Amino acid sequence: MSKRENPLNPRQMEDLKEALSIAADATSRFSLPIYKLTESGLPDLVGTGFVIDFHGSCYFVTAAHVMDHHEVDRPLFYFVNSKQRQYIEGPCRTSSTNVADRKNDQIDLTVVKLPDGEGRPSEEIQKSVIFPGMITQDTSKIGDCRFIVPGYPLTKYDPDKKQKLLNPACFTWMGKSIPDETYKRLKFKKSQNLLIQFGRKHVMRTDEIVGSMFPEPRGVSGSPVWHTVGYRNEERILVIEEIFLAGVLIEHIPEGKCFLATSIDIVMSMIIDLDGA
Repeated sequence: MSKRENPLNPRQMEDLKEALSIAADATSRFSLPIYKLTESGLPDLVGTGFVIDFHGSCYFVTAAHVMDHHEVDRPLFYFVNSKQRQYIEGPCRTSSTNVADRKNDQIDLTVVKLPDGEGRPSEEIQKSVIFPGMITQDTSKIGDCRFIVPGYPLTKYDPDKKQKLLNPACFTWMGKSIPDETYKRLKFKKSQNLLIQFGRKHVMRTDEIVGSMFPEPRGVSGSPVWHTVGYRNEERILVIEEIFLAGVLIEHIPEGKCFLATSIDIVMSMIIDLDGA
């Protein structure tokens, strides 16, 4: 069988890589690694999340099964700067409190309203909150596009105990939208979920291209899912005009070769409910 030829010439490939690299850098600053202290007192990576600023308050968003790791005496936290921890505690909304039945929870979402004046990531660590103007509305209308998922795989967490450095590695994965018939086959609704083609390719670190394979996707649950708005020009080069937050990653479905995400519309309904409580 002959090797498949790349339809893009070297310059076009470089332009494409540059466009995707810019998109990766632009979105990775909003993904936050979530930690839990081990019994030995060392932070252990358990997942990924992000913060939305709504009416001046900070709301932490992640997958419900990530928040299931939370314990009263060992709460989950993230860093707002190089030293300060932000514990993920406060009034919350969750898709289901039945932890035992979490595998059947197709929403798998938790939103926590953080204490007033707390929770805002600092530019010192090159992280930021997400504002409402960066969020898409009515994800059921998202058509053919590219999705961008920046998260922190557990398999790439390599803390340096001697230097007391956590060294989490953010990987940004990019994939295509999936046809409507696949939603029907896998029994998901576009009104509440997003299905994203996943083949462990088209992956970047925030600082470089890292070959063609995504790490084992454990730990990326809770990652923000972004979608692109743009087009391909006459030379088939990807032109990205805008990027909007579309959902929250909740599961890898190997049999469907896809990622499953919950619509950001559901997140915003929870935030609005908390805001008015």
